[in-house]
Amino acid sequence: MCGRRSYVIEFYETLHGDKPVLPWIKEDLSVRQRRALGYAVYRLLQRYGVGVCDAELGRQQGADRDSPRLE
Repeated sequence: MCGRRSYVIEFYETLHGDKPVLPWIKEDLSVRQRRALGYAVYRLLQRYGVGVCDAELGRQQGADRDSPRLE
């Protein structure tokens, strides 16, 4: 990433250690949707962090949320 800081991507985890987003990604998304999500997470979010919200494709969910949404 040529001098850029790489952010660590972490998914929400319940008290029991489950990550509810993983079954959704694996079972409910098509191959095309998974690839798009993977690109967005690992090429954009991991590189720019929540700063991706300032980009053309990103926006924050609300004032009390730290997680961006990519459209």
